[in-house]
Amino acid sequence: MKRFSLTSPHAVALLLSLLLVTGCGGSSGKSLPAGARPVRLWHSMAGDLGKTMQVIVDKFNARHPMTPIVPVYQGGYDMLSQKIRTAVVAGQPPEMAQMYEAWTAFLNRDAGQEAVASLSPLLESPGFQKDDVFQVLRDDVTFDGHVLALPFNKSFPVMYYNKDLFAEAGLDPEKPPATWEEFTEYGRKLTKDTNGDGRIDQWGWSFVPDAWIYLCKVLQNGGEFLNESRTRARFDEQPAVDALQLFVDAIKGPNPYAYPSTEFEPQNEYVAGKVAMVISSSVSKSFMKPLIRFDMGLAPIPQGPKMAAIVSGTNVGIFRKAPEDLQKVAAEFLQFFTNTENTTYWSIKTNYIPVRHSATESQTWKEWVALDPTAGVAIKQMEYASFEPRFPEWVDCRKIINQAMSNAFQDRGNVAKHLATANTRINLTLARRMERNR
Repeated sequence: MKRFSLTSPHAVALLLSLLLVTGCGGSSGKSLPAGARPVRLWHSMAGDLGKTMQVIVDKFNARHPMTPIVPVYQGGYDMLSQKIRTAVVAGQPPEMAQMYEAWTAFLNRDAGQEAVASLSPLLESPGFQKDDVFQVLRDDVTFDGHVLALPFNKSFPVMYYNKDLFAEAGLDPEKPPATWEEFTEYGRKLTKDTNGDGRIDQWGWSFVPDAWIYLCKVLQNGGEFLNESRTRARFDEQPAVDALQLFVDAIKGPNPYAYPSTEFEPQNEYVAGKVAMVISSSVSKSFMKPLIRFDMGLAPIPQGPKMAAIVSGTNVGIFRKAPEDLQKVAAEFLQFFTNTENTTYWSIKTNYIPVRHSATESQTWKEWVALDPTAGVAIKQMEYASFEPRFPEWVDCRKIINQAMSNAFQDRGNVAKHLATANTRINLTLARRMERNR
């Protein structure tokens, strides 16, 4: 995780400009009543995601006109992270903010203070019904026995496939591949030279060298990322090697059916009908579906010897520096945002997953899934869900894994070598972490 000095003139100037830009303005553009005390929510929900969030905010604010929630868009996640850390060290954070788990751990350790407030009393309060929140999501926001955030925009990876191309290849459009062996078989049948010029112009699969799906496959192979004490990486072990080998085998001969790409290109190629299958976040559906002109299918990600899928996305935490009465309003909003009605609405409108059991059992949800069966695909993976390590240095470890994947693809092999190198670099990162924590 990148660090910088907060005592340098440049950092002070940055801080001053930051506080001027992100004071009390909200994303809704509505003026506040005279004497109102806003509760700021720093976030990265742009476009339609932000508009959907604002609908829920407006419902809450109708009941709290003098302490309204004011969403403040802070750019992408990298910018949001930098602004949060700057504000916390300066002693002037907002009342609450979106944050990944690694950020939460950083703010309550490396920032030199316990910056994020415990929400454990909220979960024990009457009416919250904490057991209704999926267990893995509760575990994900629990640090040393304290709940430090509530799940906000959570998603699973899912497999998008082109039913029309499946049918053309003689594959049953209603039976997508359930295992990686089937996925490989389907991918090869879907990879074609459609115009006879000797070059493949329709591929079975395209993907970005990103750790998310790879790490799912490691778990499916029975592997682990770290040893129990989190002092040593395990990416030099066979489950991790075999997981990356699957990706390499997909892009190399004699029967390649996939190719690595960058950023959103796999989704663009899928929308254009040039790629039959992509694996991406469930929320990608919101951006792709309006552009698609074929019959789109969704399915859980293919599985291996073990069932596994990693839940991702951010949570929202409340800062201890906020006045106690505004912390209470913020906590009430988080309870409101995650109640059955609103988490159902949020999921339907954005394709993030609902965070409560009761949402998936509600009449509203059942009617929606009846209209759009793909809506219920992502949440099916909750029964075998897990999450990635949450300590701050995991951000750097992830980058090392991504680089190892890219190196293996460029090398078209030598998977064990590249993972061994990555393992050594991760172990050095873990050693620095242990030294810092002494």
